[in-house]
Amino acid sequence: MGATTTGSGDPALPHLRTAWDGERMRELFERSLQPPGGTPLKIESCRVARFRYREGLRCIAHYEVTLDHSRTKDAGGIRWVTGLMYAGGKNAGVERDLRRCLVQSERGCNNRLGLEPTGFIPELGMHVQVFPFDRYLPRLPVFVAGPPPELRRALEAAFGRGNWSLQDCRVSTVRYRPLQGATLRYVVQARDGDGGRTEQRTFYVKLYRNGADDRAYDIVRSLERAAADRRIGFDVAPVVARCESQSVLVMGAASGTSLDRLVAQGHSITAAAVSVATALATLHTGDIATLRVYGHDEFVAQARRAGTLIQWAYPAVRNELAKLVDVLQRVPREPLSRPVHGDLKGDHVFLDGDRVSIIDFDNFAAGEPMIDAAMMTARLATLSLTKNVDEVDAGEAADAFIGRYLSLVPESWGEKFAPCYAHALLQIALYCVRHQEKDWRNKLESLLHRATSVISMSSRIGE
Repeated sequence: MGATTTGSGDPALPHLRTAWDGERMRELFERSLQPPGGTPLKIESCRVARFRYREGLRCIAHYEVTLDHSRTKDAGGIRWVTGLMYAGGKNAGVERDLRRCLVQSERGCNNRLGLEPTGFIPELGMHVQVFPFDRYLPRLPVFVAGPPPELRRALEAAFGRGNWSLQDCRVSTVRYRPLQGATLRYVVQARDGDGGRTEQRTFYVKLYRNGADDRAYDIVRSLERAAADRRIGFDVAPVVARCESQSVLVMGAASGTSLDRLVAQGHSITAAAVSVATALATLHTGDIATLRVYGHDEFVAQARRAGTLIQWAYPAVRNELAKLVDVLQRVPREPLSRPVHGDLKGDHVFLDGDRVSIIDFDNFAAGEPMIDAAMMTARLATLSLTKNVDEVDAGEAADAFIGRYLSLVPESWGEKFAPCYAHALLQIALYCVRHQEKDWRNKLESLLHRATSVISMSSRIGE
């Protein structure tokens, strides 16, 4: 963690505190994003939805902005606005990319936004983009408006034999990470001109930055083959179509209900946790080629980045945080090299009876398998903090998961559980801070206390 990160700011990015303040940003957005002409638009509220910060380099702040709904065409008037601040004079490139985005999208969404799609706040040196306009996803507005002709044909072909024609497509946004990617849900209704029947199917359109769809496509195809050959004990959502020129993959829907939804519906998830552990063990012990390595250096870098932002946001935990990051830096450098998911969480796991499906392998790599197992254990154990699940129920699910997993993998793998679990808790703490979750300071303190307790009970770390 850098010496400049003291809670007062970063000399290279002097306006971080303003970007962190939702109310101040509401005032600035209201002034800088007004559409030309017409009645001035009022912004009712602005909250930080995600805050990404690299010390001395950049800040990407994602906001959820609520417009005066009486003056917008949609109830609630919620918009996603992203502020981009860079050190070292990168603003010219940002302005060029945003102009390109406007041209490629043909300005098709401008009137529906209620705000100017892009802007600049000079006192902060902040460029602003309003979803679906995105500097690195220039075609996102086109896909948000509905399938373009090349995708429309692919969706019709996905219905199989017959003379299918698309009749209707309802579009919603599942996930959006500014400058990185987006996932859209297309609920498509099509009619077979030969038989006269009508069917409805759901597809997920994933837009990637800079050709990253190549790697994602290869990964999913490899996992599809592994599932068909029973080399892994779970299903994956299939690739339905690909628009290579647009860096877009179209995925089918996973069968069943996500673990997160089961939690939200109040179901006991202990049995589900056991099924997920069984499926995960088959991935880690399977023979599946990977295209990337997640090694010790990346493990440590993640811990340092988490420490930098958390310490900047909440200096009161500086000492506890420094101790934790220091211990994680001293974890032995010899991780296993097994296939790992890399972003395992409840909305990436689906259950249909005893059958498990796992989705979103964008972080798939060769690495330490306990990273996945510890992360899922941590997510289950902290459901009492993050999802208001009873603490006893959350603990039982976590214990059932890790107990089942460890029973299926080599005994020696368990030696890495403590540092990987502490690392996972640190990442969950980072999530709470980045998203300014309700009561995030108390959640942060609780998560860091759990992480340091795990470390203190594992005296062998770093020896």
